[in-house]
Amino acid sequence: MRYDKKNRIVYYKDEFNDDFGEIGLERPKLKEDYVFERKGAVKRFFATIFYYGLALPILWLVGKCAVSVKVKNRKVLKELKHKGYIIYGNHTHWVDAWTAQVFVTRPKRTNILGYSDALSIPVAKGLVKGIGLLPVENNRESLTKLTNAITHYINKKECISIFPEAHVWPYFNGIRQFKVGSFFYPTVSKCPIVAMCTIWRKVWYSKKPKMTIYVSQPKYYDESLDQKANIDAYHDYVYEFFVKTHLEHPSVEYIKYIKEE
Repeated sequence: MRYDKKNRIVYYKDEFNDDFGEIGLERPKLKEDYVFERKGAVKRFFATIFYYGLALPILWLVGKCAVSVKVKNRKVLKELKHKGYIIYGNHTHWVDAWTAQVFVTRPKRTNILGYSDALSIPVAKGLVKGIGLLPVENNRESLTKLTNAITHYINKKECISIFPEAHVWPYFNGIRQFKVGSFFYPTVSKCPIVAMCTIWRKVWYSKKPKMTIYVSQPKYYDESLDQKANIDAYHDYVYEFFVKTHLEHPSVEYIKYIKEE
């Protein structure tokens, strides 16, 4: 993969694994005693103050200034007010890391699955954990703890934000294929899911397009299907919503992506 910055052209080979949003930080291995859940009354209290009193207002301002975020159809989430759920989004900008928390799911507390890069920065480590980072690491023990943490937060009627594409493709104006792996999590707690699809809109005051997020109707777990069938059904629902949204509201092309053979 390579990036021609002058002409704003990205050449990619693998839509599942190429990552154009890497920030050059070490991705540390999680310690064996790493705690995924917020435990202890004092820690939960200060985490709540930080999340609602500091992080959300600042990140709201950043999101508005950086990409002028707008959200469409957010009202559908009212029926999930008293339920925990997982929201899936396409990954096309660095602000994706917190757009769900700040612009879509608020005031519901929302946690996000992501890589452990930010944990390598001593000052940022506590902050990203306070925002709700749930680091992903591909080993059985860590994935078991992560799954248990997701179920824990779903049972507490919180939300989990996941980007099934896994890697950032800045300003991508299409829909990438993604694997079914992350759709295992809602089948464990049998919780509903929602899709949020980012499209890029043209504005008169900037060369760079701005972000609009479209929110889908919730999809619920189907008790008549087995776990594998529910995983596939969740995956297909999110992918089809992404495709439908992009057909109805095409994204502006700011960066051209070309596949290399």
